[in-house]
Amino acid sequence: MANRSKFQFQLLTLLGLVGAVALLLASLRVHSLSRSAPRFLLLAVLVAAGSVAMFYRGKKQAFALGFFLAAYLQFLIFPDQNKNTNWLYETIVVPMTLSFPELFDKLDLSGLAAMSRTVSDCLIGVAGGLLSVVIYSRSRQEQ
Repeated sequence: MANRSKFQFQLLTLLGLVGAVALLLASLRVHSLSRSAPRFLLLAVLVAAGSVAMFYRGKKQAFALGFFLAAYLQFLIFPDQNKNTNWLYETIVVPMTLSFPELFDKLDLSGLAAMSRTVSDCLIGVAGGLLSVVIYSRSRQEQ
């Protein structure tokens, strides 16, 4: 068995930690921080995807490149993250605020809207990454 470093962690653990911090930042009453934190989170995710695309090869590179392009294009096409018009906000956050108003009275809903926009950008990125892996795999099979 390989000798593992003390500081190794699973990607799922990191994703959960980033999600918890993002939700905490999005729900703060400080409006400037709750609206800008999702943008910085998306920037960090795009930088990480770009780094993976540069330093890895094969399917990892294909996924990272597809993720980066899809998420970045989604962000460029719909640049205003403070609007409450994204599909994730409308299907999840709005029904939850109506069902549990006592929980959401103390939260900054514009921060949650911005965070749901960032999450939807990342989900579009995942779809782009998966599509690029399929294209990469098919091109490798043809060779």
